[in-house]
Amino acid sequence: GRAFSSWWQACRMVAIGIDVVRADGGLVHVRPIRGGDREALLALNARVSDESIYHRFFTLSRHTADAYVDRLLRPVSSEHLALVALAGAELVGVAAFERLSATTAEIALLVDDNDQREGIGTILIEHLASAAGHIGIRHFVADVLAGNDAVLRMVRDLGFIVVSELD
Repeated sequence: GRAFSSWWQACRMVAIGIDVVRADGGLVHVRPIRGGDREALLALNARVSDESIYHRFFTLSRHTADAYVDRLLRPVSSEHLALVALAGAELVGVAAFERLSATTAEIALLVDDNDQREGIGTILIEHLASAAGHIGIRHFVADVLAGNDAVLRMVRDLGFIVVSELD
């Protein structure tokens, strides 16, 4: 409908990409994921630390991280969007949402260890939120480990409400 058309226009604006200034003053290029990003995503999974894999997937399994690449590479729709961040030609971050209901989506984020704390995660989540807002998504949910202070701080800094639950 009309909401999807508006959202698609926002995505088209991003389709060629947007250059954004990182915290260190360098540029990062943000754009929707493409089928040709498979090898770069697998390389990102191979580069990041075990801690980053654990914080993102709640397991140390690189196989789990690599299998998730197929989910990320699904075509863009009102149910799913993944954005990547590139520093030069290197893919240094990826964030995605999966719609859970008419107004809620789950988000996920992975940033290369060497590029963390440069605002890349914030940039990706802000652009996801903007695109999601065009299709009526008003709430994001994410499972974040209590020890993942950097992501919890980013979420709070973006103005999201953090609700803690013990499993």
